[in-house]
Amino acid sequence: MSSTTSPEGTPLAHAPPRRALWRHANVQILFAVVCGALVGWLNPRWGSDLRPLADAFIGLIKLVIGPIVFLIVSTGIAQVGDMRKVGRIGLKALIYFEVLTTLALIVGYILGQVVQPGNGVAPPSAGLSGEIAKYTTGETLPSLSSFFFKLIPDNLLNPFVHGDLLQILVVALIFGTALVLSGEKGRPITEALDRLTVVVFKATSVVMLFAPLGVFGAIGFTVGKFGVVMLITLGKLVLTAYVGMALFVLVVLGIVCRMAGLRLGAILRYIRGEILLALATSSSEAVLPQLAVKLESLGVSRVVVGLVLPISYSFNLTGVALTLPISVLFIQQVYGVHLSWAQQASIFGLMLLTSKGAAGVTGAAFLTLAATVAATGILPLQGLILLLAVDRFMSEARAVINIIGNVVATIIVGKWEGNFDAVKADAALRGS
Repeated sequence: MSSTTSPEGTPLAHAPPRRALWRHANVQILFAVVCGALVGWLNPRWGSDLRPLADAFIGLIKLVIGPIVFLIVSTGIAQVGDMRKVGRIGLKALIYFEVLTTLALIVGYILGQVVQPGNGVAPPSAGLSGEIAKYTTGETLPSLSSFFFKLIPDNLLNPFVHGDLLQILVVALIFGTALVLSGEKGRPITEALDRLTVVVFKATSVVMLFAPLGVFGAIGFTVGKFGVVMLITLGKLVLTAYVGMALFVLVVLGIVCRMAGLRLGAILRYIRGEILLALATSSSEAVLPQLAVKLESLGVSRVVVGLVLPISYSFNLTGVALTLPISVLFIQQVYGVHLSWAQQASIFGLMLLTSKGAAGVTGAAFLTLAATVAATGILPLQGLILLLAVDRFMSEARAVINIIGNVVATIIVGKWEGNFDAVKADAALRGS
């Protein structure tokens, strides 16, 4: 490569070589989306058979999520060395989550009432299919005591085997606290865990090489199995969910970022690759490791990332909170069920509880919806058949809102706590 000189003849530093376009991860994922859609459209049977590729990739991601959460939480607490600060961060995060998920419920409820996505849709045939029955049989609302008892793992390995983020978080909190109380004797273990964290993140980088294959399988399966006919039939419902997603992100999160002195557009550009991956795989968990790395690179301290990001995956379910009222009102409109203001207020209060019902349970959004519909005692469960048909498309909206909301939440709590490097963030956002 020829050297570059200034007008005065002074040698300038060489610009880093640009990678070929096809080597960029986002380009590879977009190409996989197009190829998967074509295969699913041209040969639906082949497309439906591609699901194992998506499942295998998600399985590999889940393999590293548990260790990553444990390592960043425990080492973050050990580096802070102040349990009062850890408790303060957790409390601030939970307050923020409650406010934002309530706002998401309000946005979804208003949108469902204004758009009326269920009007004109024919009810499904009477009787519950076997697939719906497995979601509704014995489905009850979880009690507060059962939820807290579920946080306590049976043994040390169970949370990692089952991928229960809340239980892993509990183990990490206990272990990190023990490291703090151990003082200097615990320092060698903390340093060893720091080195292990680097190795685990390198392993994540290796797993992410297979992301295009996972996306190819996910899109091929979705298009091949569901096609476009069902999407057209229930297009108003799906479109309402996506409009709700856009309104919540641009208006609610936009205002939150503006109040904190942040630029939402710059943050969205910074995580655009993760947004695309979540949209293609319908999984917000698939991008948790990359988000942890990017948030630290953005200037958020490790202890804030380690505490807020994993907790947000369980309690900051703005995607579930947004689509839940839209789905419930959809069933009410399909069957023409009249609800008084008192009944509507009661159902909204019920959704405030059930929107937290998916906390720590992977893929529990539809179960949460089923529990809500059953608990109303008014809405027919048969309406769940229609929602199950388009749940894949609704899941994409939930995944995208969840990761954007979780990233914003982590940054906001970091700024709130004074653990945010604005100079480092500005450099990272400009580089994106």
